[in-house]
Amino acid sequence: MKNYRQIILLVTLFSLLSVGWSQCDDGYVEDCSGDGDCCNESWIGDGYCDNEDQAWGCDLICYESEWSDCYHFPQIVIYPGELFATIEQGNSSSQTLTIVNQGDETLDWSTYQAGIPGWLSLSTYSGSIETGSINEITVTFDASDLEAGEYNASIVISSNDPINGEISIPVTMMVIIDSCNDGYTELDNNCYNNSDLDVLQQLIDSSIETINADLDDNNDGNIEPLELGFQEWNDGRLTALECYYFENDWMSCNLSGQLISSIGNLDQLQRLILTNNQLSGELPPEIGNLSHLEILYLENNAITFIPPEISALGSLEYLLINYNELTSLPEDIGMLANLRSLSLNHNQLTEIPESIVELSNLSHLWLSGNDLTTIPENICDLNIEWGVMDCSFYPYFDISYNYICPPYPICDEVQITSEEFQETSECSECPDSIEGDTNFDDTVNILDIVIIANCILSDSCDICFDFNSDEVLNILDIVILVNIILDN
Repeated sequence: MKNYRQIILLVTLFSLLSVGWSQCDDGYVEDCSGDGDCCNESWIGDGYCDNEDQAWGCDLICYESEWSDCYHFPQIVIYPGELFATIEQGNSSSQTLTIVNQGDETLDWSTYQAGIPGWLSLSTYSGSIETGSINEITVTFDASDLEAGEYNASIVISSNDPINGEISIPVTMMVIIDSCNDGYTELDNNCYNNSDLDVLQQLIDSSIETINADLDDNNDGNIEPLELGFQEWNDGRLTALECYYFENDWMSCNLSGQLISSIGNLDQLQRLILTNNQLSGELPPEIGNLSHLEILYLENNAITFIPPEISALGSLEYLLINYNELTSLPEDIGMLANLRSLSLNHNQLTEIPESIVELSNLSHLWLSGNDLTTIPENICDLNIEWGVMDCSFYPYFDISYNYICPPYPICDEVQITSEEFQETSECSECPDSIEGDTNFDDTVNILDIVIIANCILSDSCDICFDFNSDEVLNILDIVILVNIILDN
């Protein structure tokens, strides 16, 4: 038996020699030897070997159909040549792929299992087929964990057939939805909750004069619910809505007016990002219905009020409302037990609720650029890394550029702000405190005497300790302090 490689070499050689051959009459073909002879076409593949040793002088070995007359090798045939299936979500189906050996030697075949996706499987991935025999392979399509849509793959089968050593079978699976449950609408082969779609439409309608026309992806002149910003859905429910997202460039939806109360109907929402829009006025109390909400970004709007109902968002981890017009915060903001980051820079806040210190998971608090005049008394109770910067060299705690007068709290040996970063032009020379309270702990006792004595000895006393107002700090001031203690 001649080597398979010799067959390929012969085919290539005869193909080169055939250039310039003369044409033969109908029913005849050129002789492969290149001598110009014409041979009967019916002799090709007739069971008799016609090669250079043929007694009648016709060499037909350059024709593929003649090879089986002269040589012994396996010949692979696979059918069908491609596979296609349409399956409903959650279901599976099977088809048969047949491999035939039409040669006269044993056919060995295999396919690379790792190259086949998880939704496609074969009953066997290799085999040996005697001449004239077949292998039937069960190919299973599985749509149990797939979204609706088209899925494509290839089954690549390698064999010891010297001519067709590798054959690729294209595979296509169309996953479709059967029907949507009550309360859901089918769009683009997916089911969407009607209530969620209604809220998206209401957001569009409420901002019809300002909404960004570039959101119209299909250019039909209307912005449809699924075109509003960036969205994520799970089992037909909206879980993320971003109206400030990156698509070649930062794009805002340009939502305007007061945020609609029906936003509370999106009760599976986990992420709501409405940064850089034109929202104004009060947030609706219904926002407290978003029990699964983890991220709420409302930066760069004109929001004036956060309702107390926001304290019901037990899953909330990130709340960013920088650059708005807030003047106050809910008294119960400390109930946001999972809150990790609270950013309220550049609003008009005049005070911070004492309950903020109850945010046990809070690691970042930003209050810069407001109208604050005081700091919550127990601010050091927060689990913040005082004085530490993040990777952007921004402190974990920032209360700069407010109107807070000294003295300033010291947390973990870090003074959390200073006069350098506060507007103190309206501050009195001495802070309001009980007369004689030199350590500002709201009591007058022996500790205050020790403090003023030490500062007199070190010549570093604050002028606020000049109790007799003679502009000199000395033993007379200590005597006055002792009398204050005795009188109390």
